Amino acid sequence: MQIDQLYETYRPLLFSIAYRLLGSISDAEDIVQETFLAWSERTKQTAAVQGEPVTHIKAYLCRILTNLCADRIRKLRRQRESYVGPWLPEPLTNAGPEDACIRKDTIHTAYLLLLQQLNAAERTVFVLREAFDFSYDEIAEITGKSSANCRQIYRRARQGMPAREEQDVKPPDTKDNERARSILLEFGQALERGNVPKVLQMLTQDAILISDGGGKVNAALKPILTPERIVAFIIGTASKLPEGMQVKSDQVNGLPGLVYMLEDRVLYVVSFALEGERISGIYLVSNPDKLERLNS
Repeated sequence: MQIDQLYETYRPLLFSIAYRLLGSISDAEDIVQETFLAWSERTKQTAAVQGEPVTHIKAYLCRILTNLCADRIRKLRRQRESYVGPWLPEPLTNAGPEDACIRKDTIHTAYLLLLQQLNAAERTVFVLREAFDFSYDEIAEITGKSSANCRQIYRRARQGMPAREEQDVKPPDTKDNERARSILLEFGQALERGNVPKVLQMLTQDAILISDGGGKVNAALKPILTPERIVAFIIGTASKLPEGMQVKSDQVNGLPGLVYMLEDRVLYVVSFALEGERISGIYLVSNPDKLERLNS
């Protein structure tokens, strides 16, 4: 298979793995490019010395990718120690060509945040097993560890992650999308009318709002808890929005979301986690570095 055919065949899978591991579209794209460059070099070396050809191409590409991701995870961990305010993953909407692969097994924003707490080995094994249903033998081939070791790593990582409902890993169907849009519309209308009791009623008691400005734009420096404080923050932020702001609905990391634009430039991306008919999480990304892809 030629390199261009390999790229078309495996890029969506590789991007989807890398994005889950790193939480960054730009880093994931870079890693995918580096993976195919490494593959190309490996092919040239094999041809030059008549070495043993690679028989399991997908596993070999995944192995290159996860090794590169492990190095990047360690670098990102050091960078995030000096990150200003809460960190959120770079928002992934339905606009990308890799959407089919991402939506096949969606991981929501809150779940990506939990993955960041795992070390590189735990995160790799956990993602390959949970998100892509790789067998332990396949994971062992990718990671270079034994199947038994992979089972232990997965079990250890699983203990640090909450139980996941089946709906979290399935792409939402049409009814789910319609229900989510209806809830967000009702929430937005209540805010516009100043109906604070209704807004409070639509938030769960343990609701959380996380705002990521990266120290480059104004944002809450800590997660906001309790419905009352969340509503106060939303109302205060809305009062400072410039005139002419356009809002469109979209899916963000598998969650119902809103994209705020001014003169066709994205300024905010907000996603909402739902529990039944109420909102349990609001994730707001305004760091311009993380919106650059949407503005390109």
